[in-house]
Amino acid sequence: IQNAGEVAKGLTQLLADYRHPLLVLDDLDQASAEMRTWADQLMQTIPHLKLLGAARRRPPDPGIVICDLTTFATDDTEANSATELLISFARHFGAKEQELSADREALGLIAEHLDGLPLALEIAAAWLPLIEPRTLSQKLRTSPELITRQPGAGRDSLADCVSAICNDLTPEDRDALVTLCLCHGGSGEALAEEMLGSDWVWRVRTLIDRSLALRVSGHAENRFVVVQALREAVLVVESEERVGRGRRTWRDACLSLGEKAYFEVNERDRRRWLLWLRDEGGNILAACSQTSHDKGLLSKAIDLLDRMRSPFWLISQFNEYRRVMDDLIATGVEVFPENDASTPIAVVEARVQDLTSKGELHAAIRLAALHRTALEGEADRLRLALALDNEGDVRKLATDYEGAFDCWKRCAGLFEEAGYPRHAAWIESKLISADRYLGRFAEARARRQIALNRARELGDDNSVGIYLKMYAVDALERREFDEAIRLAEAAVAALRRTGETVT
Repeated sequence: IQNAGEVAKGLTQLLADYRHPLLVLDDLDQASAEMRTWADQLMQTIPHLKLLGAARRRPPDPGIVICDLTTFATDDTEANSATELLISFARHFGAKEQELSADREALGLIAEHLDGLPLALEIAAAWLPLIEPRTLSQKLRTSPELITRQPGAGRDSLADCVSAICNDLTPEDRDALVTLCLCHGGSGEALAEEMLGSDWVWRVRTLIDRSLALRVSGHAENRFVVVQALREAVLVVESEERVGRGRRTWRDACLSLGEKAYFEVNERDRRRWLLWLRDEGGNILAACSQTSHDKGLLSKAIDLLDRMRSPFWLISQFNEYRRVMDDLIATGVEVFPENDASTPIAVVEARVQDLTSKGELHAAIRLAALHRTALEGEADRLRLALALDNEGDVRKLATDYEGAFDCWKRCAGLFEEAGYPRHAAWIESKLISADRYLGRFAEARARRQIALNRARELGDDNSVGIYLKMYAVDALERREFDEAIRLAEAAVAALRRTGETVT
């Protein structure tokens, strides 16, 4: 405050002249030592003064009376809702009561779209005397400029307010705010650390303390969310350079954590990382969809999503996954030549499926083998294993079971060498089916028992469930019904321990 001493003196005299003076202070928990001293002196000078302070954290002084306030609900089911606040603002600005009553549903949609942010609600309400609620709702969804750039009655635009706030932040905190604004559905703790570095806790706390971000509960960990109205305003205010830098940071962090999640879901703590993926699935899909401009990133994104097909299905986000994956593969088919070793497995698979659907099975095998040969000289055992798995599937379709068996046997060995033992155990089920097709039933039974024991050693409940299911089918074929039921129940229990819903 400019001339703080004179302001304090004038305010003290003003308050002393009132019979029932009330002083309201915002962000009381963030007050400096000087501010607290001044407030204390003011209370002593004016004994009948009442002080009301707003704070995010409870003050330690036991003599202070605490009144907890809940946030505005964004739906219209409660009296203390964001819709009611929007209507109150609209009445203040002179909106017609008849229109407000007739379009209450549209007003609820406006309040929900603005996440109940009072400042944004006030700016939006200033347009209601001029624009009907339904029209305003549609305009805010197609163009946020009505609240971000254009001022409402008696209030600067949201962008002006946010600009003043951003100018008061350190460059590091501004970068953190922009990065959080780019996240879809917020950021969890793991993603925040990947994006913001080891001091992410202090960056995020600064934004929360200044009411620029919210902390909400997620499936796996805390999530940090910037509400939509603020997010739009921040992205309008900040420079293209800072937004572009934040977008690269967010995208790279999502791809890196996505690779880690793939390994953890399949090789380690499946349940925990499926819950993590429920939180961050939107971020990973959005980041992957923004890689088509860069060939290296496109290859990385397609390979990642190709492996994540099953996890996205398990968390009920398969439709969104399929849409992003289809777009990336269509781009990849145009970008990558057939004999390029960097071609993602999923792009090769799409070309193979196209040939297969036309009945050109031998051409499909040649293409799969060509891609596998192109990878032979590289040190990436994981990609080579996935290519061999793909070639084995094509050879099986062409009834070349011996060739399929050889591909899958090499594939299982490469998975073991690459540090994916559970993948290797899963490939054993394909080797067992190949043995059965070739009439090697004794070998298939012996391989299945070894695979089941191996899966139990690894704690791989998914593979345990698959092999127990095979044993249940065999018992059913032998008409040993009690044994079949016992094995089937054990298979269901194992699969459910992985977090899957089993019928």
